[in-house]
Amino acid sequence: MRNVVANAIVYNSGDIEMTEAQKIQKVHDLVSGMHACMLTTKDGNGTLRSRPMGVQAADFDGDLWFFTSRSSRKFDELEADSHVSVSFSDLKANNFVSLTGDASFIEDRNKMRELWKPILKTWFPQGVDDPDLALFVVRCHEAEYWDGPSGLGMALALAKSYVTGHAPPLGENETVAL
Repeated sequence: MRNVVANAIVYNSGDIEMTEAQKIQKVHDLVSGMHACMLTTKDGNGTLRSRPMGVQAADFDGDLWFFTSRSSRKFDELEADSHVSVSFSDLKANNFVSLTGDASFIEDRNKMRELWKPILKTWFPQGVDDPDLALFVVRCHEAEYWDGPSGLGMALALAKSYVTGHAPPLGENETVAL
């Protein structure tokens, strides 16, 4: 994991008190292994644009790596404004993570080779040597996550809510500086 300074302040998250370091670890645990996300950029008019993307490194360390096409609108938007949002969701586990950060392009063919996956040849037929291939990293500054009950836990929470007339607990929600 990237070296991240965490305050030793303890926050109350429902009935569980967590330190900043524990919250950062929680973000790491939720994001690691998730591959599909939505990347949001801003166009020249300030309109937000979101599109599905695949993260190239499976273990989240505070940075998210992506390949894109130099000829895409996304490439132009990232060059004009590096501020982005990246969202993950795991509906089965009822987990959601939203990250904000800054994107920058990396001109390193060795890093491209390290992150390359054969499926990417679908979009970049010439592989790592494709002149249209671009690699960028999002260095995340902040995360917000929702870790809700799932499966039987969610079913029981909904049933209890129905009987008592009180809204079901939505789980843990925290904002974390990375």
